[in-house]
Amino acid sequence: MITTEIPTDILTFIKFFENSDGTSVFVNHLIRNEDGKIVDMKLNYCNEQGAKLLKMEKDVLIGKNYTEIKPGHFESKPELGQFMDTISKAGSEWRGIRQSAISGKYFDSTIICPQDDWVISIAKDLNQEIKEKDIFREAAYRNEDAIYYLEPLFDSNGNITDFCYKDLNPAAEAEIGMSKDVAIGKKLCVLFPQNLEMGTFDLYKKVYLTEQAEKKEYEINSKNGNPGFYLLQISRVYEGLVISNKNITEVRNVENQLRIQKEQLEFTYLASTDGYWDYNMRTEKLFLSERWKTMLGYTDEEVSSDDPQVWRKLVHRNDLRIALSAFQRHRTEQTERFDKVLRFKRKDGEYMFIRSRALILKDENGDPTRIVGTHTDISLAKRTELTLEEAKEKAEKADQAKSEFLGMISHEMRTPLNGITGMASLLSSSDLDPEQKEYMKDLLDSTEILSRLIDDLLQVVTLDSAKMEIREETFDIKAMMDLIQILTEPRAKEKNIDLILSISPKVPPKIIGDRTRIEQIVLNLLTNSLKFTEIGSVSVSVDLEGENSIIFKVKDTGIGIKEEARQRIFDAFHQEDLADTRKHKGVGLGLYIAKRLTSVMHGEIRLDSEPGFGSEFSVILPLKLDVDKSKNVSQVEPEAPPVFPSGSVLIVDDNEINLKILSKQISKTGLRSDTVLSGKEALELLNTEGKKYDLILLDLQMPEMDGYQTADAIHSLDSSNSKIPIIAVTASSFSETFEKCTQHGIEGFIGKPFQPKQLYKVLSDFL
Repeated sequence: MITTEIPTDILTFIKFFENSDGTSVFVNHLIRNEDGKIVDMKLNYCNEQGAKLLKMEKDVLIGKNYTEIKPGHFESKPELGQFMDTISKAGSEWRGIRQSAISGKYFDSTIICPQDDWVISIAKDLNQEIKEKDIFREAAYRNEDAIYYLEPLFDSNGNITDFCYKDLNPAAEAEIGMSKDVAIGKKLCVLFPQNLEMGTFDLYKKVYLTEQAEKKEYEINSKNGNPGFYLLQISRVYEGLVISNKNITEVRNVENQLRIQKEQLEFTYLASTDGYWDYNMRTEKLFLSERWKTMLGYTDEEVSSDDPQVWRKLVHRNDLRIALSAFQRHRTEQTERFDKVLRFKRKDGEYMFIRSRALILKDENGDPTRIVGTHTDISLAKRTELTLEEAKEKAEKADQAKSEFLGMISHEMRTPLNGITGMASLLSSSDLDPEQKEYMKDLLDSTEILSRLIDDLLQVVTLDSAKMEIREETFDIKAMMDLIQILTEPRAKEKNIDLILSISPKVPPKIIGDRTRIEQIVLNLLTNSLKFTEIGSVSVSVDLEGENSIIFKVKDTGIGIKEEARQRIFDAFHQEDLADTRKHKGVGLGLYIAKRLTSVMHGEIRLDSEPGFGSEFSVILPLKLDVDKSKNVSQVEPEAPPVFPSGSVLIVDDNEINLKILSKQISKTGLRSDTVLSGKEALELLNTEGKKYDLILLDLQMPEMDGYQTADAIHSLDSSNSKIPIIAVTASSFSETFEKCTQHGIEGFIGKPFQPKQLYKVLSDFL
């Protein structure tokens, strides 16, 4: 509603605000008293927004004096009258922020006097703007990025000369190294002139003038000296700029690292001989690298990536099921990855061995999305492996054949030698004249040398075949040393050499180890010393070495060993000179066997020698000490045949000479013996009513039914004869037959050829 009293030019001006939503317009005419003092003013016009501001209807407001709208306002605030008097002169203007007494809202208020006593008041509602700024300020203060609010500074021509700080959050304070209280009001380019050099000042002006937001990424050194990458985002907000400065150094570093890794991966694939593939399970798109195809001899046109099942057509049909099964296990997380060797068909029709490896990739929900994998050509390695396996199989068969051959040769050589030795032994105990006895002694010595040579040769073959097994058994160390003395004393007496054997009291009576191997080591060293000693003595001592080892020392006063020969002394078939072979009757295997056995038992052998003054061999073996004090079977062989008041022995051997020798030797002990030529005859005899035996001597290598089969059959008898102790009499070595004998219930062992005292010892142990 507009009154007619308002001047035309004012009416024209206020028409622009008639329907404004955010701006209130009032036109007042000043009322003066007789003295010309302003005492009131009359409201001649207000728009709808103004009526809402005063919370009254326009029709009610128009024509009312200010004192009617706000009673007592002039009297209570005399400065209001002075204020109105100041701006009442034509052309005056006032601008500022005011708060409505009625609504409590804030306004950007402008008061002008276009003509004397006419006042136009324009009020813009700032509450929404203030609310938005408060929200913005609260959000900015919580933000980890540096956020600034800048307002422009103008020169007299209206050009922007700089920006000044109006607000900033804590992150911004840290970035510029200045508190908010200090920074507010400061000029941007004065504090940081680099904004002019970097072009950011021009960018700020552009955003302010165009009101179009901008972004800029740059690298700088902040005031605290920390270099980094930043993302600058500028927006026009009200009469200023909101600037967000985000530190993206970590993001850029990660991106750079990813870029480097990508390049490295690309270079790796270029340099690699592997093929690469990638299958998208959602889009069903398959990528095959060029190397994947060329590896198999195909081109892009011949192997299409559009067919996800192309690999099924190329993999060998016998491998396809294996591949699918392995992949399913990986898919169900039973395996960490897919890794199989498969045969793929090349373009030329040949198959090549491919190591196929793959990994399933999943999204954040754990659902499979992609499968990536590589193909590695291992054809050459696989063919080499197959060739090696074939060669190994052939070698094992050859080794088996050699073992069987050696077993046969051992039997064939030792059996007649046993006959010679046995008959010579029997003959030497008969009535012979002195010359005949001398001949028989030479014959027995020769058979003993030949027997040891056969043992050494077979032992070397066993050692070199890597089939030797080391047993752990409890044995009496004194009994072992007594046996060694019995075996070597005749040779020492013959050469008039003192033989001294001693055991330290620190050594426990029982040791856990392979007695046979240890006995052989000491015996070989002792025999060697006796061989090369013509005068003086040979001694063997046993002592503890540390807590878990035993040391055997064999010392002699023999010829000694030269320095240059010590490095070769343990080599097979080594002799210091050819004269040794003729003089000392040996082929140089004893020390080699001792060294190899020591090595197999994880021990150490040492040599200390001086030519002309003798030698000392030291063998250190890691052995266990047995605390069991149970009775040990004596290993000392009796000097003369034992005499038994009664008893009977069954002898089973396919060689009649062996039967004759064993029967004759047994008869010297007062025992009765029966002989049979086969296992079948032995079973028939044992099944005969009234036939009882106290011991069975059984040859292991017999035709039709060997010793092991015969032993099993005897143990299966229903009669008490199934419990008779069985002793193996064989030409095979103890190490080869011990385990098998134990499995078949054979309790003892006599090797061919044997000395009578060995037989007597067994009879004493079991009868």
